[in-house]
Amino acid sequence: MYRCDLPLGVTTALKVAGRLRVQTSYGKTGVERVEEWGADNTLLMRRWRSVDTLDNAQAWEFEIGDAAPNANNNTPMSMSVSSINPSFHPRNSSKHFLFHIINVPWPIDNYTVICDSDKNELILRTHNKKYFKRFKIPSLVRLQIPHDEQSLTLEHRGENNENLLIISYLKPPQILIVEESEKDVRIKAMKNAKDGDVDCKQS
Repeated sequence: MYRCDLPLGVTTALKVAGRLRVQTSYGKTGVERVEEWGADNTLLMRRWRSVDTLDNAQAWEFEIGDAAPNANNNTPMSMSVSSINPSFHPRNSSKHFLFHIINVPWPIDNYTVICDSDKNELILRTHNKKYFKRFKIPSLVRLQIPHDEQSLTLEHRGENNENLLIISYLKPPQILIVEESEKDVRIKAMKNAKDGDVDCKQS
């Protein structure tokens, strides 16, 4: 899901239970992308799959949303984790890349997010050394855009036993342009497709 050399893909759109499921196949590369969009044009899930040297399909990688636990990764799930350990959940909004970390009860001044410019990735750490995470934003990597600390904001919600840290990353103009160019195709597909109908397009 980090490749920047993918060719134009062939896209099919299927309306399922009020959601628009968009699947794109990138030709001989063997790469597939599946997205699910809500009726309000909110991206709920994006996952990628590639093939190995023997053309065997690999496991799905989730860029946005979560894999269902103990399942075959065919359906997204809402953020629901029973463990008391911290867990990391990529999300999306129209203007921000979002990352939710749950089960982190410590106050906001306990968290630091910095950019490792050599590896072009972000590093989240806690001062009490209870949690550490390196991560990249795939959309930035695909467009070869460096990660920028100035685009980051942090919010912590500790009330009502929520214990949620939200990392927001402001989308740069290049990302917004790409997303806007894809928006019209999805809206048209959602208007024209009925439940179970497939609408094939070039992406």
